[in-house]
Amino acid sequence: MSSPRQSLGVVLTLGLVLTAVSAQAQYRMTGSLDLNAGASLIRNLTADTIVPNTNNGASLMIPARAFALTGTKFQVFPTIPNVVQVFSSFTSSNVAETLMAGAGPSAFSFCPRNNFGCTNQTNPGGDPGFKGLLEYRTGNGFGGTFRVLRNISAGAVSRIAGTDPLQVNHQPSTDPDPWAGGLTFQATQDNAPVPQGILSSPVALGPSGSIQTPGPTIPNGGLFQPTAFETGFPATTGSIFLQDSIGFGQATFTMVGSDNRDASGNGSITLVASGYSNNLAAEVFPLRLTLTMVLPEPATGLGVAAGMLTIVGLAYARRRRL
Repeated sequence: MSSPRQSLGVVLTLGLVLTAVSAQAQYRMTGSLDLNAGASLIRNLTADTIVPNTNNGASLMIPARAFALTGTKFQVFPTIPNVVQVFSSFTSSNVAETLMAGAGPSAFSFCPRNNFGCTNQTNPGGDPGFKGLLEYRTGNGFGGTFRVLRNISAGAVSRIAGTDPLQVNHQPSTDPDPWAGGLTFQATQDNAPVPQGILSSPVALGPSGSIQTPGPTIPNGGLFQPTAFETGFPATTGSIFLQDSIGFGQATFTMVGSDNRDASGNGSITLVASGYSNNLAAEVFPLRLTLTMVLPEPATGLGVAAGMLTIVGLAYARRRRL
């Protein structure tokens, strides 16, 4: 039969073990991720997941698929005359990344396509038809590459192909590439050529401009060449200024990040990233990424359990002595 002193030793040892385990507790990370093209919200992904307690004020590890969304999207574009509607079936998710202090890009300005050091949107460099301005105004902050895969498994972009009679071309869309905002510095990707799909002669368009009655369809052979060229830049907790003055997405945006975490990495943080998509019609669309996360203190359940077990053990041993 064990003595009170032995019982106390076993309980205290177990309590210390649980306390050590609690020191390696995990974070519960919550957050939201918005992907915008111009003023349009394309995706909103949310996170509520557990991440290893390896984060601190200097680095932040985000596991793969912490932000993930599967669904379908239907959207009409009444302000873009040649685009009728877009339909897609998708699974979007992030790639595992580690963001770090000082990994955000240096301050710079960029005009589509590939012209650095520009000061206004009328200074487009080698492509005078593409007018836009992107400025990362705060350099070398917390940040880094944060890639989000679009993974569209099925979909189509429907554009006006003729008006007399009305014909609409339905171009298959796959978009396997990552979202441009958040890519490594000046990463440029071209959408691959895709089949032209089919032409349809809609009987009627709905009030919002969508196809209400599809009508007869005919094959439309050949390939579309790349329809868009995208250039992206990494995420930062600093500020970004975007201006677009051509096409149908004309707008000005200011994006501001923040880092309200303590030295242990607990608290809230917002990172922003951007890039440009410019199509063959010389339309420019600013692509924006906004990532907001909350990292609470490590879970204290095990620490509380360890403390309670130790107290119970002390009380038990004391009672055995009485």
